Amino acid sequence: MPVEWGQRERTRMELLASLEMPQQPIEAGEGEIYIADTMHMLVNSMNKCGMEILAGNQMKIVVAP
Repeated sequence: MPVEWGQRERTRMELLASLEMPQQPIEAGEGEIYIADTMHMLVNSMNKCGMEILAGNQMKIVVAP
């Protein structure tokens, strides 16, 4: 039982660390700012990409800076 607890605790700590990682650049002022129009464009792009994948078409994913 102690081995299971140790693995579970290690997994929990890794999860918590992964959730904190994205916050660090934002706090340092390195994050990107998205406005409603930008988010709308991103959602539409992701939707189109997902539909292409579901249709069986290969689609090149391009992320613009």
